[in-house]
Amino acid sequence: MHAGSNERRALRVVTVSALITILVLLGGYAAFGDAIVRAAYEGRSPLGPLNRMFHFEGRAPFAVIRRQAAEHFWSVVIFVIALWALFAIVDCAVRAKHRRLVVPLAVLVWWFGVELCAAPFLVFTLRLRQYRIIRDVDHRPPPSADRKWNADGLRSYEEAAAFRPEGLNLVFLGDSFTYGMRVKAAQAFPARVGDFLRGAHPRADVRIANFGWTSSSPLLSYRRLVDIGEKYSPDIVVLCIDMTDFQDDIRYRDMLDRRGLYRLYDKLPITLKLFETIAPEVYKSVLFASVGNPPRARFFVTEAPLEETRPWFEPLVRNVREIHEWCRQRDVDFVLVILPRGYQYSDRESPRSWERDRYTAMGPYVTAPFEYFDELREHADYPIVALLDAFREAEEFPTCFEDDPHWNTTGHDIAAIAIARALSPIVAARSGR
Repeated sequence: MHAGSNERRALRVVTVSALITILVLLGGYAAFGDAIVRAAYEGRSPLGPLNRMFHFEGRAPFAVIRRQAAEHFWSVVIFVIALWALFAIVDCAVRAKHRRLVVPLAVLVWWFGVELCAAPFLVFTLRLRQYRIIRDVDHRPPPSADRKWNADGLRSYEEAAAFRPEGLNLVFLGDSFTYGMRVKAAQAFPARVGDFLRGAHPRADVRIANFGWTSSSPLLSYRRLVDIGEKYSPDIVVLCIDMTDFQDDIRYRDMLDRRGLYRLYDKLPITLKLFETIAPEVYKSVLFASVGNPPRARFFVTEAPLEETRPWFEPLVRNVREIHEWCRQRDVDFVLVILPRGYQYSDRESPRSWERDRYTAMGPYVTAPFEYFDELREHADYPIVALLDAFREAEEFPTCFEDDPHWNTTGHDIAAIAIARALSPIVAARSGR
């Protein structure tokens, strides 16, 4: 009997020691695991993956650990206590003690200790993409110390003070195509438009502010324009529409309003991630049903006839009107530019694109968005410039990267020439010649 009691005591010591070890590891992982994954993901170190794992932003790992511990100490403590409580609750269930309290206590502990305290540290580690964006729907680039972006997060070497009211200032709004993904800032079409306009109007003192950033949309562009637009004293605002903007504007509005399942994204991020991983189709059905069943396809505007998709153009057009009204109230010229994707003017572009399975190259409805804006042009009181014909008629090939849908430098030059040609009369009128 005494030997059996000692065995049970030894087993309990081993079990408790194992649980403590697991909790410490989980607590450390919650605090520092995301920093490790983020460093590897962003590729900040030039010395390879192993070095990236142990060096963060050029600082020694212990300095990072001390900073992380100081910033997140109490959250990690709560996380560890919560997991310990979770194990204790399960232990009570096994011992048949307080069984009625097991489920509600476990749910409460999981929610408070894991969903609220652990999730912020595991955004990159667990790929909590929706959680990351719901906490910062605008996701604007931050100011950059290496001059990649200016103090307002614009892809510009010039600060707002350089855009003097007496000059002729152009603001370009848009997403990664406007930003110039995978090309240098000086090669992106907004900068190239500035080059062409300065050559045609040497006395106009043309300056370009590139407000574009990855995964932006007209809704987010409008919010940024309201926040910082006046600092750049714009004379002309150019809004560039990309084919992903139609779904993005619907999704971002639902996120900002916390509609449907988006209401839970910052409350149950890990649970929803598990739901999405285990049953992706059911998850999508629940998500879309909760926000009014908008189109699911990323490029729905070119995958169905205009008669079916027309109602879902309205959220984007409403944001276009908001931007136009902002400009009208400030006596700023507004120009809307419709950017084509490679699959809308060629079936040879981007043969290894990572999103090639999401669209039908040269399909029967690829021109539907341009047909819609042709209709809108008839009663709009601002210029609408469509670039589809400019790319169709271009002799240069390719205009996009082989493994990515974004334009290469050739594509940016084609877009810049067409846009500069459309803007030139407005610039001439603004500059008095």
